[in-house]
Amino acid sequence: MIPGITEILLSIFYAVFFIIVLKKVTFFKLPGLHPNLVSVIFMVKIFAGVVLTQIYTRYYPPEKADTFLYYEDAKIIYRTLPDHPEVFMQIISGIGTSNEETKKQIDSMNNWYRNEFDPLPNDNRTLTRINALMMLFSFGYYYVHIIFMCFLSLTGLTGLYRFFLSCTGVHPAFLAFTVFLFPSVIFWSSGILKEGLLFFGAGSFLFAAYRILKKITISSSLLIAAGLSILLFNKIYFFAILLPFLILLFWTGKSGYQNLTVKFMVVALSFTACVYVAQLIFPGFNLVNLIAFKRKDLINLAITGHAGSLITTDIPEISLLWIIKEIPASLFTAIFRPHFLDCKNIFMTISFLENMMILVFILLPVFFYRPFTGNQNKVYFLAFFSFSIVLLTIAGITTPVLGALVRYRVPALPFLMVSLLIITDTDKIISKVKKLFGR
Repeated sequence: MIPGITEILLSIFYAVFFIIVLKKVTFFKLPGLHPNLVSVIFMVKIFAGVVLTQIYTRYYPPEKADTFLYYEDAKIIYRTLPDHPEVFMQIISGIGTSNEETKKQIDSMNNWYRNEFDPLPNDNRTLTRINALMMLFSFGYYYVHIIFMCFLSLTGLTGLYRFFLSCTGVHPAFLAFTVFLFPSVIFWSSGILKEGLLFFGAGSFLFAAYRILKKITISSSLLIAAGLSILLFNKIYFFAILLPFLILLFWTGKSGYQNLTVKFMVVALSFTACVYVAQLIFPGFNLVNLIAFKRKDLINLAITGHAGSLITTDIPEISLLWIIKEIPASLFTAIFRPHFLDCKNIFMTISFLENMMILVFILLPVFFYRPFTGNQNKVYFLAFFSFSIVLLTIAGITTPVLGALVRYRVPALPFLMVSLLIITDTDKIISKVKKLFGR
């Protein structure tokens, strides 16, 4: 997809506008880091978004590249605005979509409807609607949407950085790398994909929630509402897994950090009981069946799409016992695949090198262990580490395609890396590096 001169100029205009915003707004002045770093990160993200688009253009047919599918469906919504503004508003709001013209426009979209047997809410529509709203300012130019998505995801990542820094005290340089510059995070959050929205929602929600614990303000309330809405309508499973750990953090923050293990077990058992009761009340909701459906659906998609990195076609009779037995292998797959034997092309090789980077982070606490300075650090370690392990395990079980797995595990990576940094003596690492270079 090659942009024209008008699209390039408009993209430059918005990029410059957002850089000015990044420099002027206090929220983006990152504590402990150079004031220009966030602008540099923004430009790196734009470059990553352009590269991602070119890869999708070259290696994926348009009808299978979701970054284009959401955009093309959004164009259908946007084109209703001049002649049928009420149709535009109905599709955007989801209210009153039963009239003939609105149904006609919806039926002409390729990605609005999803597998009718999928029990999860249809999150395709959230990104499609946001793209349609962006077109009010982008005039339908694709690369302008990349600029917008880079800014939204950067806003969320900034919220995550501030949240992690406030509650863990991890060294700013290490924290900035794990949150902003980890390769797959910066790559997958910079395109017109759900990952960018997910980071915007998660970062906004967690940053605002941490502030509200100290003081309730209008700005924090609005930000937490925006972040929560994005999480619920974009990736509800992310929020569902995050919820028990938020309850643990809230409980310990209000009652103190004593008896931490007991509180952790109470929250874990209570959440498990709630899931079990929910399955009794709502027979259509069954966690085991949901995992089984997602695995089967992705395998079938991989087979029909002739995915080159398919690692299994096994569709077993999935039960709770099978899932428990599968956890170690699935976790290994999610963290360390592709390994060196999977490096059949440049993309697998890059992902393998990132996995080696993850391995380095895992080994850091082994050689530079930092004891917990108090139960506050311990509770954040438990919450972030457990949350990332659950996400990675689910990704490993349900995703049999390595090319998809390296993308679907991305939301877990910042939480995993930060949890490891909590128990790593980063000051000792910096001291060793300075000695090594004679400084």
